[in-house]
Amino acid sequence: MTRGGVIKLVAVLVSLVVVAVCIGAPWWVGRVYTGVPESYGRLQDAFAAPAALFSALAFVGLIWTVVLQQDELRAQRKQFQEQVKELGQQSSEAMLLGLLNQLNDLRNNVVWETKSKGRRSGRSAIREINDHVRKALVLDEQHLTSLPSDERQQLIATGGPGLGAEEPVVVARWEVLYTPEISDALGHLFRTTYVIARFIDEDEHLNKDVSYRILRSQWSQAEMALLFYNAVSPRGAKMRALIDEHHLLQNLHSTFLAERGHRAWTRSRLADDGE
Repeated sequence: MTRGGVIKLVAVLVSLVVVAVCIGAPWWVGRVYTGVPESYGRLQDAFAAPAALFSALAFVGLIWTVVLQQDELRAQRKQFQEQVKELGQQSSEAMLLGLLNQLNDLRNNVVWETKSKGRRSGRSAIREINDHVRKALVLDEQHLTSLPSDERQQLIATGGPGLGAEEPVVVARWEVLYTPEISDALGHLFRTTYVIARFIDEDEHLNKDVSYRILRSQWSQAEMALLFYNAVSPRGAKMRALIDEHHLLQNLHSTFLAERGHRAWTRSRLADDGE
């Protein structure tokens, strides 16, 4: 039986007892009190039992009132906790939206300029940077001739073949390619991306799956490829841990990497895994 049913049953029983006492009291008094002095004692004794009954009922009512008040306080506390949780979630979602807007502004402000293609900005610049990185990481001969001589020599000095180089060699080449120009273009973008990923990971109010899905939807293929190579380098170790744990590159096609075999360097799922 539910608590509400118990309350109704107790109320009905108490009401029946009160009605019975009210109806039977005149008859009971008439039988006990005969008008002689000796009947006063019997009259007092007659009312002792109902008085004890009403005292007991009053005590039960007091206890029941305390129980109801506790239930009400518990319900109010639960409602308050839900309101606090809702406010915390709204605050976290607003902060995430603000960070995503900041990330988009940074992306739009990326600038890259080459002699052959001129000045590019935004996602177009990111595509050009990724194209430059992909070719340089595999020591594409034609592309190497377009690079400054010192950068070209440093890339060649990393050793290893152009194709099929091991991860440490490719990481060393990425370090050479991470020039002040690329740092200026992508550094702030990478750092803000890490801040957002860590914020989602640590915030208790956000739905992590939904939030990471929203973050991934902001990235182009070229941007994810650049995130990948930065993550496998020492400077991106913290981001790499989040990428591997939450499969943040699962929308990336390995064809946008310098080599498809590089996909093995992350535990994150990729879009074309199994192909």
